[in-house]
Amino acid sequence: MGALFADYGQPAAEQERNSASLVASHFGIPLSWCTVAPRRTFGAGEIPGRNAWLVLTAYMLGEVAGGVIALGVHAGSPYYDCTEAFLFSLNRLLGEHSDGRVCCYAPFVSWPKALVYRYFKERNLPLALTYSCEAGTVPPCGICRSCLDRGNFDAACQI
Repeated sequence: MGALFADYGQPAAEQERNSASLVASHFGIPLSWCTVAPRRTFGAGEIPGRNAWLVLTAYMLGEVAGGVIALGVHAGSPYYDCTEAFLFSLNRLLGEHSDGRVCCYAPFVSWPKALVYRYFKERNLPLALTYSCEAGTVPPCGICRSCLDRGNFDAACQI
C-alpha cells in the first residue's frame, strides 16, 4: 500500500506535497510523487481530465499489480470526474488494462462535502495535516471556495 502525490503545476503544489507527506507519515504509508511540467497554468475550478489523469498515473507509476486505487471525490461538484458515471467508465478502462485486477474506489462519491468533513472530524482523523487552499498561499487565502468551505465546515462541526 502506498500513496502518490502528483505535481501538475497547480498553485498549491508545494503546500499539498508537504501535507501529503505529513498525512502519509501519520498513517505509516510510503509516499511517492511525480512532477510534470504542463504548457499551461491552472487556476481555481475544474481542471478537465485531472481525476482520470491522477488515477491512471497512480496505476502506471504506483506499481499496482492488483487492488484498489482510492480517489477522494465527493458529491455536490458540477464536474463529471466527480460522478459515479465517471467511476464506472474509469473502472472499465482500469479493468481492461489490468485483466480485472485493479479498480478505482471512491468511498465518498455520493456524500456531500460537508458530510465527508463531518465524518473525518467525528473520527478524529488528522484534518489539521491537510491543505485545501486553491491559491497555494501560507497561510491559506481565506477567500477561495476551498477556504470558505473549510471555514464553514469547521464552524458547523464544533463537536
